[in-house]
Amino acid sequence: MTMKGRMLFGTELFRRKPGCLPVLFLTMLLAFCLTAVAASASESDRMPDIDSSQELSLTVTMTYTDPNLETDNVVPMSGVEVRLVQVASLAVNGGSADYTLLETFAGSEIELAGMNASESSEAAEVFADLATGRSKNSTAESRNNSSTGSGEISTAKSGNNSSTGNGDNSSAENGGNTSAGNGQNISADVKTATTDSEGKAVFTGLEAGMYLVFQEEGANTVYQVDAVMAILISVPYPQLTADGNSWIYAVETYPKTELSGPKNNGSITVTKEFYDTTADMFYYPPEDEEIVFYVGLFTDEVCTQQAEGTADLPITFLNSSSASVTFENLTTDRTYYIAETDGSGNVISSVTRNGVVFYADYPDGQAVTITRDETEASIRFRNTTPGLPDRYYYGGTLTITKQALYGEEDYVTTGTYYAGIFADAEFTTLAGDVVELKLENASSVSVDVQVYFGTEETDSVTCYVTETDENGTPLSNDSDLGFIVSLSKEGGMVTLNSENARDEIVIMNSFEKIEIETELETEPGWISETETESEAETEPTETEPAETEPKTESEPETESKQPPETESGQTAETNPDFSSDPNETEPETDGKTSVTSTPQTGDGTPLAMTIAIMAAALLILLTQLRRIWSRK
Repeated sequence: MTMKGRMLFGTELFRRKPGCLPVLFLTMLLAFCLTAVAASASESDRMPDIDSSQELSLTVTMTYTDPNLETDNVVPMSGVEVRLVQVASLAVNGGSADYTLLETFAGSEIELAGMNASESSEAAEVFADLATGRSKNSTAESRNNSSTGSGEISTAKSGNNSSTGNGDNSSAENGGNTSAGNGQNISADVKTATTDSEGKAVFTGLEAGMYLVFQEEGANTVYQVDAVMAILISVPYPQLTADGNSWIYAVETYPKTELSGPKNNGSITVTKEFYDTTADMFYYPPEDEEIVFYVGLFTDEVCTQQAEGTADLPITFLNSSSASVTFENLTTDRTYYIAETDGSGNVISSVTRNGVVFYADYPDGQAVTITRDETEASIRFRNTTPGLPDRYYYGGTLTITKQALYGEEDYVTTGTYYAGIFADAEFTTLAGDVVELKLENASSVSVDVQVYFGTEETDSVTCYVTETDENGTPLSNDSDLGFIVSLSKEGGMVTLNSENARDEIVIMNSFEKIEIETELETEPGWISETETESEAETEPTETEPAETEPKTESEPETESKQPPETESGQTAETNPDFSSDPNETEPETDGKTSVTSTPQTGDGTPLAMTIAIMAAALLILLTQLRRIWSRK
């Protein structure tokens, strides 16, 4: 048969089988998609070969944040030692970055591939023990992650033993097989560099690999800063971008530091109380009469040396049996002593106010200590009298607690509620101001209310407490509150006297769980996104529980300042986690050692979309083939 005949035969075939043309088209489309998928999978993950002409270096910048400085509080740490050891080699094989543990660390059975930030920190501590010989038996739990390397463990140590240095007063030297400090023996080739005036320790002439940065205990003692935690970092550092992946050869890292010495952020709250030593009861000053006393803070037990930066502080009583004052900006890690003073720094044992002589009494002693971990402290003392002074009153403390419940569990919420203290059981006559109960991302809150009950030891007072609105009108469970009000004491009744000078009542709000059943009715056929959207959104009402606002955690006070950006491909500024993006201040990463990115096709189309197109084409192809064969 001639070529012409074959071509005519083929044309005739397509005429007789019209479904074959779409089949041929879809087959070509499917082949194209498969090729695009294969290309995109390889190109998006591919790392270029490491440029051997580029010098590999790592700069470790040591700084700390001084909480005592309002401006320019990031202080460089010069003259401190930083240590560096290579834990794994790095090679690029077929576009894949593979790390292989060196001999000293191979026994740890740690898989560098797929580590997250937490696992990276744990691995760094294990490597630090192995590098310094602190714990020969330290191992990390082996994880069943597939290796991205060649699967072979290298037995060669880093061959770079040359002395390196860069910048003023900065030096690095080979620490292999020498003392690591503190009497420890090195079991790996460790390099040591000393920071310069800018806090930079520079390591040059490095081989490609994963490196461990660490310090010995006490390395930063002069700055009263703890030694930094061991961290892992890759040199060179992989840079993943939409325009293509590359390596950063001059890597920088800024370890986080924490002060170990005292800070000037301590505070001590001093509370003074009126107390009748004869009746063994607390009492109150005359109503609406302001009485002022003074207290001093000292650094010696005999109270002759007033604490630096402090002065006598006034303690003012007004319609209360106690009053408080706070000394702030105190140096931590120190013991202080309190004493009653005359307002001029002179310690006194008694003081006269409005004809009444009060005696200073310290039932809990005069010493109080604050530390950098426990920066706040409190202490109480008394002004006593042998009996109740004229026009003074005995009284007690009523604690009103608001508790929110959802079902039977605590319900964390935010909102303002109110309680009223009434003189009668019917809640018609208020005996004082309405009490505000403000919940701020909490399930309960308590407020102390001072209550007078007389001038004789046998006097007492009975009151009734319930939940009200801001105007003092009691809330009723018959109204549409959205919760049920209940009281811990029957009828809200509280009685205070000399034998029961302190009491508490709890107002409980129980938000009921509501089961909501919904039915989605649709008509047959295709429904657009617009048609399936909810036509009515639930609006929050006053009867619904307030939503909890999430707490936010502040950054550590002593965290080092993040470095400025640098030109792409020149230097890498990194956080301690070796897997983080050098250009991100707060990286979110899975910590994988293998270099990966979001798969895309060559024209930027997401891989998932390409797969979807391929699946649709395959489905149509199968349908067409079925029709063709059904005609035979």
